[in-house]
Amino acid sequence: MTDIETLIIEAADRQDLTYAHDFNGRAYALMDTNWIEYFDTRDEVIKFLDIPMKMISVESEDEKMTQAQIITAPSKEEPIFISVFLAGGITNCKEWQKDIIDELDNEYISIFNPRQEHFDISDKNASYKQILWEFERLEKMDIFSMYFCNDNSDQPICMYELGRNIVRMQNRFPSDWENRIVISVEDGYKRAQDVLIQTQLCTKGKVFVESNADPKLHAEYIKEKIEYII
Repeated sequence: MTDIETLIIEAADRQDLTYAHDFNGRAYALMDTNWIEYFDTRDEVIKFLDIPMKMISVESEDEKMTQAQIITAPSKEEPIFISVFLAGGITNCKEWQKDIIDELDNEYISIFNPRQEHFDISDKNASYKQILWEFERLEKMDIFSMYFCNDNSDQPICMYELGRNIVRMQNRFPSDWENRIVISVEDGYKRAQDVLIQTQLCTKGKVFVESNADPKLHAEYIKEKIEYII
């Protein structure tokens, strides 16, 4: 029996359930005297039992635990972990999203990445579909991340999105919104001062802005927010 299985059995016992592996031809099952639920992966069992991910420290010998879930536009996949939306420049900007995702790959987190691998410019409705996808995912996120990279674009739309989504988080999480926002600016970004001022005004100084960021540092701040929520 692995340490992970021990955690699952203990969590199931606390809920008066019995845990079984390889049961009735299915990978995993939870049951009581008159109820049974089947699962395809151990991660699904862990999520169902609401076991905090920070308790999962040892992988089983025959199954590697699921890593970060990457949900890239226009995917309709639903998040299975604490979710973060990677807001920031896309057009005329380097692919900073990939660098942040690489840093978060081993975390139990669902990442909404709005940067499509292949944006179909021949589709007249492509922009509408993209904006709608972003709007719907922003309503599902647990953490709002905004990254301003130093590249050819000043990313003016991101300035609007910054203020709009700070307010969104304040409305969705009134008790702890300030602990669910990560804002970073790369050194050399031309409108860094605007970001600092807007954040100061919108949050009354409750949200820190990293003004000398890189993807690795930004990812570390996201990890801190995950730990807070867990």
